Amino acid sequence: HYRKCYEAGKSVLQKKPPITPTHQHNLTKQTGILIAGSAGQKIKSSATTFAEGGIFAGLQATQKDDYPITVQTGHSVAEIILSPDPIEYTGIEEPDYIVLVSEDGLKRIRDKISLAPDSCTIVADEALDVPFTRATVVKLPFAQIGKQVSKASVATGAIGALLERSGMFPWDAMSQAILNFQKPKIADLNTRALALGAKLARAED
Repeated sequence: HYRKCYEAGKSVLQKKPPITPTHQHNLTKQTGILIAGSAGQKIKSSATTFAEGGIFAGLQATQKDDYPITVQTGHSVAEIILSPDPIEYTGIEEPDYIVLVSEDGLKRIRDKISLAPDSCTIVADEALDVPFTRATVVKLPFAQIGKQVSKASVATGAIGALLERSGMFPWDAMSQAILNFQKPKIADLNTRALALGAKLARAED
């Protein structure tokens, strides 16, 4: 594939159109978010769309992924940093928010959950047994997203719940990223999942 592209003078990279901010954010400092789930749950792509949504809201964003070499098994964790200012260090010492959508993700970041400060908020699937932590834990029925929309959209729905709870930027900004960068059928599912996740968070309040 690379050789054919090279010989044809084509780029092997998929270029995305530039993002022009169209929304407002509410962040005043650099904010770290961990999104933890299982391989096959579209954790990486959902996290990327989340970061793109942050950029649509005028934020700087970085993403680091953690997953094993196995295919469709094991954990998948994404670390997202959003900031109103340039990001000079991409590590997350203490997360501000954690999204948990599966047991695999919980096992992978269990230590970080236990050490999370009381300023951290964890948004977790209601079926997960979250270990003792000083962080605020909010449990929501993410299984409803899988049943009503798609299992592949659960992570997107969970992020919708996070945005509704945190108010860091409007989930409409992430919806715009979904519509701009995803194929129509997938975008339709993820847009519905995003709205449902936000609705679950509002119902919890």
